[in-house]
Amino acid sequence: MAMDEEKSIPGSRFAHLQSPINSPSSKMGSQMEGTSILLNNFNISTWLTMGACLQCILFIVLPRYVALLPAFVFLTSRLVHVGLVTQGWAKNPLLPPEQLLTKVTAPIPNEDGTQLVKAGEREVVCFLVGSNCNHPMGVFSPGFKVIAKYFSDMWVEADTNREKWGFLGKSTITTMPTPGGGSALITISYWRSIDHLHAFAASPLHKAGWEWFGQITKKWPHIGILHETFEAKERGWENVYKNSWPVGMGQAQHLVRESPDAEPRWVNSLMPAKGGRWKTMRNRMGTEEGFDEEFEHDLPTGI
Repeated sequence: MAMDEEKSIPGSRFAHLQSPINSPSSKMGSQMEGTSILLNNFNISTWLTMGACLQCILFIVLPRYVALLPAFVFLTSRLVHVGLVTQGWAKNPLLPPEQLLTKVTAPIPNEDGTQLVKAGEREVVCFLVGSNCNHPMGVFSPGFKVIAKYFSDMWVEADTNREKWGFLGKSTITTMPTPGGGSALITISYWRSIDHLHAFAASPLHKAGWEWFGQITKKWPHIGILHETFEAKERGWENVYKNSWPVGMGQAQHLVRESPDAEPRWVNSLMPAKGGRWKTMRNRMGTEEGFDEEFEHDLPTGI
């Protein structure tokens, strides 16, 4: 039997691409998210103006040729690096690890860490939540720091007590422009069930944040909140990643116990999406067994 076929046998262990951990980190990606939020807080014209002002200051305090040197060296080094990567003479630092340079999927495992009999046999809740800032100062506007702290504390609570709240993980989208010229910061999160999400909404921390928001809507009308909830029942969802860093469900962590006496561990279920059960979209949803000839012909890559 081929190795790819063995990996897709129901009840067998996942061929995990990442090692199990005792507890997931609540700081995963937070630094990168913060940098992205800051960069997207102001439009390109604002950043160019600030750069021009800085260059003017350098011209005032330094000799002309010295003042030009930092910008020249920085731009030249960037152009040389891009050229070397494009020609294949330097390693591309943006590529994901080698084990992710293929097609992978992130199904939900059984509680003992084995594969489900049917792909997509568990329900999952996708919850999009975010804050909307309609102010020229963006995240530096009055009151936004407070709501950001409430959101941060709630994500730490969800992450710290994942088993209690049924929290699987999240991915934060950078600030998105709104029609009025403001911005919205959106986080996509995943939960085991709608009941778990409702329980978290009734927690003291969430209630405190909601009460605070109700008190400031007139004082700071530029601050808004939003959410969308999608309850995907069994065999109503799937995912696939190819040559891609894991995001969304690809970042989710699942609590498993290999035996009643075993120490619980958190696992990321990313695995190669090869074989009949993981080959196509409908296979990964668990709605169709075997190989979908027509679907594969339409999409040669098997996505």
